[in-house]
Amino acid sequence: MADTTDLIRRARELAKLAEKATPGPWFEDPFRMEIYGKDHTAWVAKTTDWDRPLLIAAPEMARLLGQLADELERLSGDWRDRCYQEMLAARGIDSPDDACLRCKGTGVRLYPDTTTWRGGVGGQIVTKGVCDECWGSGDRNVKWADLRKLEAELARLKGSTFYECPNCGATCMGKG
Repeated sequence: MADTTDLIRRARELAKLAEKATPGPWFEDPFRMEIYGKDHTAWVAKTTDWDRPLLIAAPEMARLLGQLADELERLSGDWRDRCYQEMLAARGIDSPDDACLRCKGTGVRLYPDTTTWRGGVGGQIVTKGVCDECWGSGDRNVKWADLRKLEAELARLKGSTFYECPNCGATCMGKG
């Protein structure tokens, strides 16, 4: 299936070609099988029975191709907007104004290297990861758990002493 931008471009090219056709009414010289423009000087084309309808239809084709290109542009824009609205609704985001500015409501974004939201030193390849603005919610007003803070808390907990609580038998942190 062709890309809509290619279809729109081609329709506009064909419309321009059709507009260059000599406008009617035309006059036919039956002895020479040629068609001339209304002033009888502008030669339009050699003619046969089968190509007369094409010559007569050229101005109408120009108009229709122009309308087709306009409609394709309108529909492709509407389609993108509708898909974006449906994606936001599926994520529970009421309005595009509520979407996260960094990830546009998707909850993920591309990072310039492999460190993603962690930062620091990483490999030089574009990497997809959770958005570090909304933390995956896609909503600028409702942020999910900050993974940087959770990772820092986990590192702090790993440095603590764990023991079996004599009262309840659970694993507890701190000084036994």
